[in-house]
Amino acid sequence: MFSPAKIIGLLAILWIVWMLFKFLERRQNLPRDSQDTPNESAGADAGQQAVDVVECSSCHKFVSKGGCKDKNCPLRS
Repeated sequence: MFSPAKIIGLLAILWIVWMLFKFLERRQNLPRDSQDTPNESAGADAGQQAVDVVECSSCHKFVSKGGCKDKNCPLRS
């Protein structure tokens, strides 16, 4: 039925599985700053700068202050 060798073997298997889960959990919780490149760790908007935009009075689209591509646009430079 249950011999001491079987009980010890079962406990050893349970211990190995427990340690494997602890290892995977610890590995998952590591800070990722050391693994990622600077752009990836800073987020999706890393390297992009804010641009001032205004609403075009003729086409009502939001365009940069450089102007709209529409020929009749008063904001066109």
